[in-house]
Amino acid sequence: MADPQFDLFLTGHLAVGSDRDRAVKQLSTLFKRPAEHVDKLLRGRSSRIRKAISSAELERLQRGFDKLGILTESRPSATGSEQRQAVAEHASAASEPLTLCPSGSPVLREQERQAFQRANIDTSALSLAATGSRLQEHQVRSVEAPATDHLSIVELDDLALSNKAPTPTLDLDELCGALSIAEVGSLLGASSPKPAPAPPSTDHLKLG
Repeated sequence: MADPQFDLFLTGHLAVGSDRDRAVKQLSTLFKRPAEHVDKLLRGRSSRIRKAISSAELERLQRGFDKLGILTESRPSATGSEQRQAVAEHASAASEPLTLCPSGSPVLREQERQAFQRANIDTSALSLAATGSRLQEHQVRSVEAPATDHLSIVELDDLALSNKAPTPTLDLDELCGALSIAEVGSLLGASSPKPAPAPPSTDHLKLG
């Protein structure tokens, strides 16, 4: 049985706290390419840098990239058995960025869609109104004017006077009949002198 082989990918990301300038410089020296070209490998996209390497070579390279703070990942190489090729293709498809389907694309599969039966509505009793006619015109009913024979119109001045409250009349004699005015200089609150009692009646007396 042949030894398994792997492809080595750079994830395009650095470990937390890693020096980006140092990582770019080391990659430039390793690949013997300008730094501006190598910098594209660390911009968040997966890139394959080694193909069909053994597990020992894979482990050695990953340890070196770990020291630089460069994150890597391995996938089974497409070379070899059909099973390995299927696994590799599946892994490659899973790493591809998501894309939007064109507008109008079906979301559900054909067997997942629910069939709807079109409703058969009888419209034989309906008719189109003439152009310019009012909707529901046949439902408008005339309303009779209310009777106003018992009403009359008054002048504005008479209406204003009729709305005024009547002026009350006071009988001062009735209200003040039991009151009297004290003499000038009288003390307030002093009791008035009682009138002298009437003389007794002597009509029933006779001289002897």
